[in-house]
Amino acid sequence: MTIDVEALLGEMFDAGASVIAENGSDISGFAEQELKDVLTAITTIAENVAKNQKDPTTGYPAASGKALLQIQVLALDNVLMGIEDMTRTTAQQAINAMLDVVKNVAGGALRALV
Repeated sequence: MTIDVEALLGEMFDAGASVIAENGSDISGFAEQELKDVLTAITTIAENVAKNQKDPTTGYPAASGKALLQIQVLALDNVLMGIEDMTRTTAQQAINAMLDVVKNVAGGALRALV
């Protein structure tokens, strides 16, 4: 059996790219919203600490701001881990789609290997 490597490569690329395109917008949407939420919280913290510095009866003191900021740093870490996991899952799905192309094109000889 002769396999057209260039044609197979193109089909593999298309299969992988399709999976990445499908999941990429989900990852991007998740990242954008979550990062926006963290940034909003951080700016609110900064504004309230600034208020408290001008008038101690408003906002919250710097120590509280620091504690709240630490919570947001942890939240950001979790967001980034979520993005990493989503990306890793997408990569595995793209690899699987590419291997499916090889299985379908190469026939029985390679089907047992992939």
